[in-house]
Amino acid sequence: MIIEPDKTKPQGENNNYLPYWMEAEKSPQPRYVRGVKIIDFSTFGKKVYTQDDSFVQELVRSLYAGDCYILRNAFSHAFFQRIKRDLCEWWKQENPLFHKMVEGVPNHHRIIDEAAAGKYGLESIRHSHFFFPFNTDPFKVFDEINPVWQVIKFLGGFSKTEYEKNTPKDGVIDRIHFIHYPAGTGRMQTHSDPYLNQRVFTGGIMTKRGKDYQKGGVYLVNERHQKVDVEPLFEIGDFYIAYPTLYHGVDLVDEECAPDWTSANGRWFLGLYSNDSDMVEKRHTVDRVTIPLKEGEKVIPKPTFI
Repeated sequence: MIIEPDKTKPQGENNNYLPYWMEAEKSPQPRYVRGVKIIDFSTFGKKVYTQDDSFVQELVRSLYAGDCYILRNAFSHAFFQRIKRDLCEWWKQENPLFHKMVEGVPNHHRIIDEAAAGKYGLESIRHSHFFFPFNTDPFKVFDEINPVWQVIKFLGGFSKTEYEKNTPKDGVIDRIHFIHYPAGTGRMQTHSDPYLNQRVFTGGIMTKRGKDYQKGGVYLVNERHQKVDVEPLFEIGDFYIAYPTLYHGVDLVDEECAPDWTSANGRWFLGLYSNDSDMVEKRHTVDRVTIPLKEGEKVIPKPTFI
């Protein structure tokens, strides 16, 4: 879905969100989800670009207070279905490999199983697929995704095309990340995301719980240390955002299934990240969270529709 900015408003350096973010970020960063709001992406994108001062101020305050926004119909079902098929075909043609984000890094996919996850400070079991804007785009993902990503960048106080022309030597690069959490093993422990290069974490919903898989999925954490199960609120094509420092994770997907890394079964997810490349000496990365969670006390939030 393409959202065009308001042509009467200058963009980039005249971004009205930035001063409100700078003021909000003088306060302690949010860790716990406060509420969930649902709005159609088309409506949301138009509001973001219009930059009405009351909307700008309220949106920044809301996100920094810990609200999560579900943006309905950001992507078409057909796009996500096609991408899943294309990625599964890619598995047959190219072996999974690890590549650092340095000059010349190719698009690639890699399997992070339990053995590989042990090398990192964060347990995350998944099949990851990475695409960079400085490479060829064989599956035509950037044309579909950039118009949505530009809205998100702009509300974060950046130019809507921030980092799009960067390569690893520039420090920060855009990376599209399609994640497959395989049935029987896919999961990610509680963590918070980097916040220096983007002011929200993002998630595109490519599968539906109750249809494509039965158990597990993303959760946020409330101030009572309960898991807030937002997965039932999602529809395929939705895109959700929240401030990166909120605690969140992915519960084990369909734990009763036998893991099969050759199968497309499980949960699929789209993440959009502006990362420090591996050419940055002290990269700003994910933080593992060790707070005790009240297991078995999941809360399903009551959303506010805007």
